[in-house]
Amino acid sequence: MSVDVIVVGGGIVGAATAYFLARRKVRVLLIEAETPAWGASGRNPGYQWLHTRRAGLQMELGLAGRRLADILAEELDGFEFRPCGGMI
Repeated sequence: MSVDVIVVGGGIVGAATAYFLARRKVRVLLIEAETPAWGASGRNPGYQWLHTRRAGLQMELGLAGRRLADILAEELDGFEFRPCGGMI
């Protein structure tokens, strides 16, 4: 098998990296020692806390991540995104 990139670790960062590279037609091999999201990602509740972000770049990046979650929920079966809301 010929690949362009090898991603080591199937946590949220490794899986996202492999996913977005594959969307760009890069041949990716994802290597994970256990199962996807088994390590730190499996113990992370996955919150996107916008109320802790400062105005400016921090908030812009937080909002971009929140918009991306909606897109991924539509594109990927089993993405399991559940917006809960909140206001402070």
